[in-house]
Amino acid sequence: MQVVSESWPAPRNRGWGFSAAITTTVGNAIPGMACVNEKPAEDIAAADPLPKVGPHYAWSKAEPGFRHLLPRLTAADLQRITGVGGLAIAADIKSPEGCVAVTVPNHPASATYRTWTGPWKRGQDRDVVLNNVLDWSREMCCAYRYRAGDGERDLLFLKPEAMETFATLLVEPDSAKALFGGSAPGDRLLGYVDVPAGKSSRTLFVLDTLLGDQKGWPTDEEDLLTPFGPFIPNRDDPIDGGPPAPSQGNGDPTATAN
Repeated sequence: MQVVSESWPAPRNRGWGFSAAITTTVGNAIPGMACVNEKPAEDIAAADPLPKVGPHYAWSKAEPGFRHLLPRLTAADLQRITGVGGLAIAADIKSPEGCVAVTVPNHPASATYRTWTGPWKRGQDRDVVLNNVLDWSREMCCAYRYRAGDGERDLLFLKPEAMETFATLLVEPDSAKALFGGSAPGDRLLGYVDVPAGKSSRTLFVLDTLLGDQKGWPTDEEDLLTPFGPFIPNRDDPIDGGPPAPSQGNGDPTATAN
């Protein structure tokens, strides 16, 4: 007997099923064997209701099984949440390089919105500022600002490995308390998105946030990701047969001997 378990195809791709094949030891049909498929009339497990799109979810409760406890957001879902027509998520990732971009037709370029139509030029393109583009090899998140009612909000798209950190440590302006009723960022999950990348996909969580003045959105640090500079040999030392060179610049570690 062979059992295969896989995800159901859309639109029922929120659960699991399996198929069973009863054969001979060499994989052939068993002569004379017949099967009857009858749906039972009782003792049927009730299907779990699908998570609704729009409400906030808490990361602490969703983490153990987020694919069942959070809604999988489509571009249409994000358009309804933001009221922004044409909003979409584009991706071009071939590890370790690539990007995910939140795009809106005819959106003007700015310090926090980068116009991207693809493809990502590997070895050339890079993005190290917080904006609508997530540089896959350098950044942990991207964000898109939209207007809701009389105020503004930000969709924050996070890699899974960054979710706990941002849910715990994200600092928002004081106005976020009134906007979100005092709830913490980690209690404002809208769901997750799967971004295409060839034959596979990547998952990003979507937080409902307010990141403050866009002029203050930070440049990501790259110190640990930037390749080492050209090799600079050590000064002569006794092991190499010569005395160490005298210090320069009154002990300034940045000074060098000529």
